Amino acid sequence: MPKFELKNYVTDHFIETGTQAGKGCASAIAAGFKRVSSIEVYPQTFEAAKSNLDIFQDCFGLEINLHLGDSED
Repeated sequence: MPKFELKNYVTDHFIETGTQAGKGCASAIAAGFKRVSSIEVYPQTFEAAKSNLDIFQDCFGLEINLHLGDSED
């Protein structure tokens, strides 16, 4: 099975559910997305992801929107 390459699917906005530690968001940024949104249901995991991704927003001025909540809402 061929490896999935996110860079082949870059659009204006990357959206995911289940932020976890922020690896998906970081991968989207590395692939070339300039705007990233993600939602995480667990407060501790949300805070960890926010901490991990702050550097991208602070240093590179990218638009990163992290939301604490349930994607069903």
